[in-house]
Amino acid sequence: MQVYENTKKNEPFNGEKIAQLAVSIATEKKAFSPVILDIKSLGGCSDYFVIVSANNPRQVSAVAESIRSLFKKHLSLKPIQIDGLETSSWVLLDYGFLFIHIFLEETRTKYGLEELWAKGLHVPLEEDDSHLVLQSLVNQSLAENLVSAND
Repeated sequence: MQVYENTKKNEPFNGEKIAQLAVSIATEKKAFSPVILDIKSLGGCSDYFVIVSANNPRQVSAVAESIRSLFKKHLSLKPIQIDGLETSSWVLLDYGFLFIHIFLEETRTKYGLEELWAKGLHVPLEEDDSHLVLQSLVNQSLAENLVSAND
């Protein structure tokens, strides 16, 4: 199992915890119907899929940017590739071990990723724990910003 560190506090994050954090970030931006699929055993192109829906293209883009930004700042993770920002009906953030799919609801229904990867294990959402981690990261950023503003 690959482990990543929160670069600010040296706390370990495994792939599942990072997927949970992505869901928390997305739902903070009002994304809905989150699903995490563990697809390691399927020999796929990734270990985890995160799938969320958004109400409009602007929200799809905002969710993607929020995840990308927080992952970069706090986990030093940069996506290998980002696809779909041009139309924002389906944005894919590819982190290698984790694919984050942000859909307009009608696009999500049309492509049915959950059905295509139905043999993947549904990971239970740990909303309380993930929201606490997210809040800790946000508070840490605010504190760092205040310190740098006072310098």
